[in-house]
Amino acid sequence: MVIAIEIIVAVGMFVLGLYFWNCIKARKFLSQLLANESELKEIITSLGKDAIIREAEHIQPPVDSGGEKIEVTLHSGIKAIDRLSNILLVAVVGLVVASYFLGSNYLIINDCIAFAAYFFPIRSSTKNRVIADVQNATVDIYKWKTVDSKKCKKYCIEHSELKNIYRIVNKL
Repeated sequence: MVIAIEIIVAVGMFVLGLYFWNCIKARKFLSQLLANESELKEIITSLGKDAIIREAEHIQPPVDSGGEKIEVTLHSGIKAIDRLSNILLVAVVGLVVASYFLGSNYLIINDCIAFAAYFFPIRSSTKNRVIADVQNATVDIYKWKTVDSKKCKKYCIEHSELKNIYRIVNKL
């Protein structure tokens, strides 16, 4: 009976561990993406100038917000992922407590399983979520640049996260 419960707890720990570490890696992926101008350029150009222009026609420029709308857009997916990681952390702690009651050997095994999940790569769906946020921020910057180029440039250059996106948009 204990072995059957341990197997269920171990599988649960592995699955929750995979999702938890995936959430943790998402923020790092966004930072690396924003810092890597060549990868960012590849993503933005794959969207296409025509698609950016078409999408920009249907949105309000972020002039009134002073660019905060762009940063909210850029980080909206990460904030949702952060909330999910908090929920997953509670679930992982619950499984650690369950492992404790099964015995110290099971506790050690399940802790190792949870930490082993860290070594799996970030899921494509998480990368796609982050890339979608970057593409939305790109459209916002493009729209703002067409309406008030000087304010857009000043804001984006002052905010290092947006600097590379602005440089690429400026070349479109």
